[in-house]
Amino acid sequence: METDNEEWSSVKTAIEHLQDRLLQTKTLLRNDRLFSNEEFMRIYTICYNMAVHRDHNHSAFLYEQFGSIMDEFCIRCSIELKKCVIEALIFQWIRIYEVFILFKKWMCRFLMYLDRGYIKNNNKVPLEEYSWQMFRETVFNRSSRMLFLSYNIWISGDRRGTSKIILQKDASFLRRCLDAFLTTDKTVYVFLQLEYLKHLGAYLGDHADAWIRDLKPCEYLSKVNEEMQDEERRVQRFMIEHESLFHTRSLMYRHLLKEHIAEVFSVEENAFLGVLERKDAVMRTLFFQLFHNAGIEEALVKMCNDFKEYTSQQLNTLYSGSTEEELEQFFEEHEETCAMLHKDFGDHRLFNEAHVKMMQAIVNKNPARLTQYLDRIMRTGRAHDSRIVLVCNLLGYHSGPDTIAEVLRRDMARRYFVDRSFSQEWEKTLLSTLKHRFGYQFTTKMEGMSFDYTSQTLITEYTPAFPETTMRVLTGSYWPSFCSLTEEFNKILLPPIVQQSMEHFEAFFAEHHPARKISWQHHLGTFVLRAFFPRGDRRYDVSCGMLQGLVLMWLATSTGDTSLQILCEITKIPQSLLCPVLHSLVFGPHKLLIKSPMLMTDHKIRDNDTFCLNLDFFSKKRLLQLPVVIVDPPRVQEKIQEDRKYYFEAIVVRIMKARKRMAHKELIKEALGQSNITVESKFIKTIIEKLIEKEYLERASEDNSVYLYVA
Repeated sequence: METDNEEWSSVKTAIEHLQDRLLQTKTLLRNDRLFSNEEFMRIYTICYNMAVHRDHNHSAFLYEQFGSIMDEFCIRCSIELKKCVIEALIFQWIRIYEVFILFKKWMCRFLMYLDRGYIKNNNKVPLEEYSWQMFRETVFNRSSRMLFLSYNIWISGDRRGTSKIILQKDASFLRRCLDAFLTTDKTVYVFLQLEYLKHLGAYLGDHADAWIRDLKPCEYLSKVNEEMQDEERRVQRFMIEHESLFHTRSLMYRHLLKEHIAEVFSVEENAFLGVLERKDAVMRTLFFQLFHNAGIEEALVKMCNDFKEYTSQQLNTLYSGSTEEELEQFFEEHEETCAMLHKDFGDHRLFNEAHVKMMQAIVNKNPARLTQYLDRIMRTGRAHDSRIVLVCNLLGYHSGPDTIAEVLRRDMARRYFVDRSFSQEWEKTLLSTLKHRFGYQFTTKMEGMSFDYTSQTLITEYTPAFPETTMRVLTGSYWPSFCSLTEEFNKILLPPIVQQSMEHFEAFFAEHHPARKISWQHHLGTFVLRAFFPRGDRRYDVSCGMLQGLVLMWLATSTGDTSLQILCEITKIPQSLLCPVLHSLVFGPHKLLIKSPMLMTDHKIRDNDTFCLNLDFFSKKRLLQLPVVIVDPPRVQEKIQEDRKYYFEAIVVRIMKARKRMAHKELIKEALGQSNITVESKFIKTIIEKLIEKEYLERASEDNSVYLYVA
């Protein structure tokens, strides 16, 4: 009994407290014309009797009365909404929604004991859910279409400029309306979104044709971008962004871009090509972003073609020039193009592929332009380290990296032989850049050359027979196969000091490496001669190549003019090497020889020419540095082709060993895919035929176009 008294006391206290709060809301409810004073008191009497008559169970009656009261309330709300004009409907909606929230709150608070007992035991709908269900079915569902229309009229007015929503309170009010819609029924947002897209489509249909007709293409795209940004802000403020933004963009892209591609890329006024010519970075980015985000592949292909046409013309003109200034401009233009690809076009696949094909066509046309420039800056050091990286990257576009490797290796060898390299640090920078760009196999021989040149462990232990002589040991497999004169060179013609030095070093080398053989490359050696010329009574130190020194020494002892054939017979130097040597002495910076006959416009060495010392030679310099002549051996390209055969043979055998059986077309495609060298398919076909002859492969008996691997 004591427990009942305590429960009754707590219930009575709660009733008195709720009575005071309910009376405070009486004025609000009555002023909204949703309840009369008598109806309000009836609600209060029902709730009060619930607690006073403790000896009776009024739960079922109260639950029915709750539903009846909520139904009457919702009907009156629906009637009030129907009385409003469409423009003011959302104002009445938000007022009714807030009154409903207040009324529902206190009704559920008065009857909350029903949720704990009666509703749970009798499987009834809870009061909160029951209230929302009746409000949704009676009020919201009956007026939702008109509510969505009224909501979008406000947004459309802001879009068309007739009623701009510029005040924060207006934007907050619309957001409250949207929250009220979603709180009432989350599933109806799709219908609100459809109404929004309908109004947006009508707006675009009314204005898009006028914009494209009255504005230039660049101005039109700027207008499109402006409208896109404004509409995205409206979606963020008045809609659910993650659900509506995609559909909004798709609709605008279709109306503003996809339907007007022909006008933007008209033949009469190629807008994007004009943007490229003006170097307008802002419009380049705008063109790409709009059509890329819209997913319009047709527009991207047209832009890519314009980009390729403009850039190819610019780069080809500069690359084909003959001056170093034009080549420097080519480098700057290429860097700008790469920056454009990354910044403006986002490294898009189409633009990158077009750029690669364009650069391959340019570099393959004349790769010597780049290799000669690289050799020049490696000799003089008149460039920044970044320029080495740039040139190496450009050489990477060449379809024959093995050819580039051979050229760079020969250039490096010349720099080492004539001591014209700017510094070893630059050579190391070049090697590391090439290794990063082409791979470690590309620089293996060049790194061996650098090691040979910088570390001569054996030579440090050798004491030369004459202090004036120096020796350098090179690994033959690393260095280029310059034309060797070992068989043709007559040692008797060498000065005695050279012969004795050679014999002394050969004895020393045989003692340390008895199984290895020395091959002397005299044409790569250098002389320092003491020369005296009568004019000015001056003495000179002439630093020159060994072949140049031999010619000068022999002509110094001869009288009169000597013909080219006699020089070849006496020196035993092949005419293919002797002609460049004589050319450097006759037409070089220091003209130590005179050729007869001497024509002003003819700088060639002919078979009937004769030569003698220039006794009238005079120079202010005491040390004369003659350019060392290094002549490339013949059949260099044949050697490269031979190396390619071994390279592709290894690829084909590796593929067939793994697959065991492959068709002809598949094998050629796979071989070309695994190679970094671009060759024709018929070259691979000849490789396959040779492997069949060597019995590495065989043709299938049932199909000649299928190859089998012979284990």
